[in-house]
Amino acid sequence: MINNRKALAGIRIVDFSWAGIGPLTARHLAHHGAEVVKVESTTRPDVMRLLRPAKDGFLGEDLDRSGWLAQFNTNKYGITLNMKHPKALGVMKKLLSVTDVVLDNFSSGVMEKWGLGYDEVSKLKADIIMISLSMMGQTGRFNNFRGRGYHLAAMVGISDITGWPDRNPVGHSRAYTDFLVPHFGAIAVLAALAYRLKTGKGQYIDLAQREAALFSVGPSILEFTTNGKYITRAGNRLHYQLAAPHNVYKCAGEERWCAISVFNDQEWNSLCQVMGNPDWCKKPEFSTLLDRDRNRDQLDQNIEEWTSKLPAEKVMTLLQEAGIPAGVVNNPKDMLNDPQLKARNHFWELDHKVLGKHYCQGPGFKLSKTPAELTMPAPLIGEHNDYIYTKLVALSDEEFAELVVSGTFE
Repeated sequence: MINNRKALAGIRIVDFSWAGIGPLTARHLAHHGAEVVKVESTTRPDVMRLLRPAKDGFLGEDLDRSGWLAQFNTNKYGITLNMKHPKALGVMKKLLSVTDVVLDNFSSGVMEKWGLGYDEVSKLKADIIMISLSMMGQTGRFNNFRGRGYHLAAMVGISDITGWPDRNPVGHSRAYTDFLVPHFGAIAVLAALAYRLKTGKGQYIDLAQREAALFSVGPSILEFTTNGKYITRAGNRLHYQLAAPHNVYKCAGEERWCAISVFNDQEWNSLCQVMGNPDWCKKPEFSTLLDRDRNRDQLDQNIEEWTSKLPAEKVMTLLQEAGIPAGVVNNPKDMLNDPQLKARNHFWELDHKVLGKHYCQGPGFKLSKTPAELTMPAPLIGEHNDYIYTKLVALSDEEFAELVVSGTFE
C-alpha cells in the first residue's frame, strides 16, 4: 500500500535565494513535501519576476507575470521582508527559530551583513541546517565574485567546448549551469538532514556553483591531465567517440529537424537500407567509418536530401525501428503533446492568480512510496504574508499591522 505522506513532510525551509540555482534547489525539496517559504522584498524582488516570457507578452508593474518565476517556484509560500528595515531582523529570527533549513545563493558575506550568518542562526535553533550556494564558495581569492549563469558557463569551460572550431565560443542563451547545480544542492541538504536524524546536529553547507558545475566538463579535464590534449569546439562532432553521420538534419516543414548518430558499420548498413540503398551509399568514400568521417560534409548533404522530404517524426521512427539512434528536435508544443511525457504525467497543470492555468514540470523521477505532487503555483509577491507572520511567527494582529505600516514588509 502506497503511503502518500510526502518524503520531506514536516521539514520547513526558508528560501532567501533568487534567480535560478537557489530557487530550483528549493523547488526540488518543495515537490517532495518540504514547506518552503520564499523570502523577497518589493524593493529587491527575485530577478526572475523581471524576465520574459510573461503573461500577454508584457511584465507590467505587479511583478507577478513572469513565466520564469512561475516555473522555478512551484509549491512555495511567498513572503516579503525588507531586510534593511530595523525591525526585519527580529521578525526573521522568530521565523528561523521554527525552521529546519535556511537557503541562500548570495555572494559571500550578505547573510552575515544582515545578522543571519550560520553562527548567529545556529544560536536560534541548534540543529538548523544552512546552505549557501554562492558562485565561487565562501572562501578563496574570488569568493566575492558576482555573476549569472551565462558567466558561470564560461568560467566552467562549457562555452569553450560548444560551437564550431572556426567560430567564437558559443554563449548559451539560457543559464545552462542553473539546471545542473540544483541537483547537488538538493542532495547536500538531504545528506545534512540524514546526518541530523542520526546525531541531532545541524551543519553549514558551503556549495560553490562553479565547483559543482565543473562535473559537466570532467572528461575534458581528464583528457588534459592524462594526455596533455586540449579539447575545444567541434561543432556537432563528438569529442570522445567517432561517429559519422552525427548531426542534426533538416526535415520536411518549417524548422523541423532530426538528430541522427551512426557509430558502426552495422548501423550504417541499416541506415542505407532505410533510405532505400541509394547509389551514393556504395561509393568508396563512405565504405568505412573513417572514410565517412573524412567526407562528412558530403555525407551530411546526401542524408539531408533524404530527411528533407520526410516529417521529422517519420525519420525518427524509421531509424529507431532499425536500431539507429535518432531523435526529433522538439519544440515546446511537441513536448507538451509528447505521448511518453503524458503517460508519465510529467507536466502538471496549475492555476495561478495572474497567469491563469499553465503547465509546470514535475521531477524527472518517481518515488513509489512517497510520490511528488505539485499542489501550489508560484506565489504572488508577498502572497502569504498574513499566514506566515501570524500563524508561523505568531505575531498578533496588532504587531502585524504595525509592521505593515512601518514598511517592514515592503
